[in-house]
Amino acid sequence: MRGMNSETVDLFYLDPPFNSARNYQGQSNKFLDDWSEKQLSEWEMLDGIRNSQELLKQKSWWSSLEVIKEHHSDAMYYYISFMAVRLIEMRRILKPTGSLYLHCDDSSNSYLRMILDIIFGHKNGAGSEGTGAEITWRRSNPKNNSKQSYGRVCDTVYCYRKSPKFTNNPQYTELDHDYVLKAYRHEDEVGRYRLLPMVEGRFIDRTPWRGFTPPSGGWRHKLETRERLHRENRVVFSKNGQPSYKKYRKDSKGTPVSNLFTDIEFVQGKEKTGWETQKPLELLHRIIKTSSNEGDLVFDPFAGCATTIIAAHQLNRQFIGCEIDKEVTDILIMRCQDQPDMLYEQDITVQTKLPVRNDVRSIQTSIDIDAIRHENIRNLYGPTLYARQNGQCAITKQLIPYTSGDVDHITPLADGGSNELHNLRFVHVNEHTEKNRIENTSRSL
Repeated sequence: MRGMNSETVDLFYLDPPFNSARNYQGQSNKFLDDWSEKQLSEWEMLDGIRNSQELLKQKSWWSSLEVIKEHHSDAMYYYISFMAVRLIEMRRILKPTGSLYLHCDDSSNSYLRMILDIIFGHKNGAGSEGTGAEITWRRSNPKNNSKQSYGRVCDTVYCYRKSPKFTNNPQYTELDHDYVLKAYRHEDEVGRYRLLPMVEGRFIDRTPWRGFTPPSGGWRHKLETRERLHRENRVVFSKNGQPSYKKYRKDSKGTPVSNLFTDIEFVQGKEKTGWETQKPLELLHRIIKTSSNEGDLVFDPFAGCATTIIAAHQLNRQFIGCEIDKEVTDILIMRCQDQPDMLYEQDITVQTKLPVRNDVRSIQTSIDIDAIRHENIRNLYGPTLYARQNGQCAITKQLIPYTSGDVDHITPLADGGSNELHNLRFVHVNEHTEKNRIENTSRSL
């Protein structure tokens, strides 16, 4: 993502690992969702995550992740670090009108929301002032094996916006049958209808109309609208002359979709691929329809079994999917090729070469992780070492100003040393430079 230009994506949907400690051994995805140092080393991801942490330490909110490490676990600390640095890039790539949907469960959702609030701003997420949402999706019914606690049947999907000017296309579901019978209890030659008031509205105008003077709340519709409804035979007068208007069932869009999704079933039937964490196309259809328009670009950075890609294609959106696992990528491509309306050669280009940014207005210089790491160590341990050594250089034993000193590794990192305090000392910058020169010369011989 660092190679992508800023403000190019209309919608992100990501279904990343959940830090659930589950061992997935399905037909397709074989994955241990465990973020221990041992597991991360086996994945060859540990160095990458530690480098991410070095980048995050430039942020003022880094200390919040340190709290997670202290009060939860190292696994959560690594997982949130992994997610945070990616979410920072996703926000940069989003257009001002874009939205991001992050799918998770109760393993880590509270910590992810905290990071999302920090990166996107809490007013762009859920809550009384927010423009986003916290969506609860009931994915299944409780199982009989839930004996020690409540049955875990729900996932969380966080929706965050890039700015208040976001794309939004409200979606609707079918009206409940019992509600229709109760609310639309009248019927004429046009169909079933309900009666709604024409008074106590938003207009201050209290001018009498067809023999009726509205109460203090005024009229609900302008005069021309009232006259149109009357011409269409949609106005009914009560015994005291108060008008109401007919709203027909056929004109109702349905029930506006809320942040509780109970009408979308987990993957079933022919849609199943054997992928244990597969999400249903209907879920992605709803999200994509709500927060993007035809022709927009949808990006799934954890593409998995291609559900987002297929849903975007079906809804005439452009799409990008990223997947790091070669075996998973093969499955993803096969599923796309199996779609009857997807012409693989024309619709999909697969590439492993990383993109290169050319938006020169915001392009970043290359990041020197070693330099960042060294500066963080100096800021963290320098004052302690300087005080412990009474302001003296550890090599020359001469008094030096703090600004002329640097932190030195007693046993170099290249020789197995660590960044821990016991392996550090404070020395004059000249001595530090000379020591590094001698060590590098010795290694080259």
